[in-house]
Amino acid sequence: MKYCENCKINYEKDFKKCLLCGDDLISNETDLTVNSYPTIKKTKEPLNIIYRTFILLNIISIIVSIFIDYNADKNLSWSLIVSSGNISTLLFLKLLFSESKLVLRIISFLFISLIELIIIGYLSKDPSWAIDIVLPLGSSIITIFLTVVIFSKSKRWQDYAISLIISCIINISLILLNIFNVTVTKWPVLVAFFIGLSTLLLLILFAPKKLKEELLRRFHI
Repeated sequence: MKYCENCKINYEKDFKKCLLCGDDLISNETDLTVNSYPTIKKTKEPLNIIYRTFILLNIISIIVSIFIDYNADKNLSWSLIVSSGNISTLLFLKLLFSESKLVLRIISFLFISLIELIIIGYLSKDPSWAIDIVLPLGSSIITIFLTVVIFSKSKRWQDYAISLIISCIINISLILLNIFNVTVTKWPVLVAFFIGLSTLLLLILFAPKKLKEELLRRFHI
């Protein structure tokens, strides 16, 4: 009998790797439990009620703020910023009660925060700080975080490798903002470009052989 230490699952058949996480299985002749998959945890009903109530309150807040803003000067200004904040708050709360992995929740939190700040920049009619500074530095933080995760969790690299590569490509492509003079402050984009390029080269040169083979397979190269 085989056993996965990561997923806590026993296999009756002679598999070499876990079907869920891909880790190598070890021999386990003492435990006779067959394919004992972990029990799925059900979301507690009180949390569902709280979350639905919070959604309702935020929807009311969005409707009321838009109504007041439009009736004040027949134009939507501050209400859109408030509405985007309400939506972001709902997404953050959803992440908080989510049962997904902590790393994925942190990445999602960073990404939502980045998008929210860019939206606020455009709604406030001054997007320069969001495009020049927030976008490149936020992308750089996500890339650095994924790099640390993928090298510290070597057994779980396949969960984050594609996300890291996409993040690197986004960082590198931000140089187009400088080339086409979209940005006024140039150095944050240059920092993002350097981090994206150096991380991608780091993956190519020092990534484990299994990681390279898996990436080539996934990209059909």
